[in-house]
Amino acid sequence: MSIDRRDFLKLPPKLLVGVSTLSLGGCDGNVGHFDALVVNHFDADIALPELDQQVTLSWSYSFDDPAVQQRNPNNRITSQQLIIKRLHLVGIAEQKIGPNATTNTPPTPNTPALDVATRTFSFKFNGPIVVQIQASFDQTNAPDNSDFRAVCSAMLTLRLHQELFCQANFSTHLGQQNVLYPYLGYAQDAQGRFETTSTIDFTQFVVFRDAGTLGQMDLAAQAPQLFDAGRPFRALSFSAQENEGFKTISGSAYPPQVFTQPQAGLTNAMLFAGAIVFNGQPLKGNTDARSSVFTGGPVDQQSIPIFLAMPMLFGEIGGSFTIADIHAGSALDIARTPSGQRPLVLTSLSTPGQLEVGNLGSISENLTLVPSGSGHLHKGGIKGARIVHGVTTLNNDIFDSTVDVSFSWQCQFLPDNQLNQVLDLGTG
Repeated sequence: MSIDRRDFLKLPPKLLVGVSTLSLGGCDGNVGHFDALVVNHFDADIALPELDQQVTLSWSYSFDDPAVQQRNPNNRITSQQLIIKRLHLVGIAEQKIGPNATTNTPPTPNTPALDVATRTFSFKFNGPIVVQIQASFDQTNAPDNSDFRAVCSAMLTLRLHQELFCQANFSTHLGQQNVLYPYLGYAQDAQGRFETTSTIDFTQFVVFRDAGTLGQMDLAAQAPQLFDAGRPFRALSFSAQENEGFKTISGSAYPPQVFTQPQAGLTNAMLFAGAIVFNGQPLKGNTDARSSVFTGGPVDQQSIPIFLAMPMLFGEIGGSFTIADIHAGSALDIARTPSGQRPLVLTSLSTPGQLEVGNLGSISENLTLVPSGSGHLHKGGIKGARIVHGVTTLNNDIFDSTVDVSFSWQCQFLPDNQLNQVLDLGTG
């Protein structure tokens, strides 16, 4: 089986196993032996940096080994590229540090070149990021590095050192058929097969309440061209059809009601958490880094923004919280071409499948407010919840995407007109 480009977010699940079991022949006269260019090591000297702390990245490639170079005299690493990815509400912002300096070239002007022999990079940490390192056997000649052709790739997450957190565990019901609908950060093995469970430590998270903006989540409402005022924040999917992009629509509204208690009134609070997730095989010695799985063609390690949201009814007098729904998945990333995306959001109650039904699980830790300085923190835990959505793939495979989720959190509790303290809309 021959596939020139492996975009794991576009390939039908039935093809995944075939892609990862390539028959490798010899090269450079070494019949039966093939040395793939891979990232052997990618790490930061500080695993959980504080703001403004100096961080140094280090990495190495398989072709840094003299024995590998000797076996492959016609292949040499000629260029490499570092990409810094930052999460915003509307998608992922990237800064590329490539083989050639970009003096006045948007979107990253005045960026120095990354020398081919460099294996470290230092910078001042100013918030959670994902960093990607790529290398190539080909020369990169374009002033904006647009002709860079990656042969190998690895990504690393750098989180902020803090006591606040939001962590979720996802588990799919249908194995390989289910892991890309939606992709929730599942790792791969050496053959390219995906695991069916994942643990996500979200890098951005907050619990917020309506500050009196008529049921609109204040920060998202600042971009009406991107967030539909009539749809729930952050997004919901309104179609089972992959060829329609699942009609996933981003919104700025608080969901209209508590499904289990419709008489209770409109929701007015929400837990929201976001992260950048990426595919690949975990690198030894660093659980936050993954390298691309070699498939015989150009590397295409992907990163996408995902979110977890839990709308609630907040009783301000008694400080009570009633859970309305649970949403998880991906929304449209405006930094990427829409035609290359299939954003999909699963829910506990809003979007039942054809056969499967979701549920809110049970409360493993009471949802409470904890005094902190002049404000409050919000903490709690949910276990055994189930989120679902019907799916009809481009290949006309029909199933209910079903994922079990448990999560816990300790977050700032803010009115939604103060969310720019912890979230960045990303349109400025």
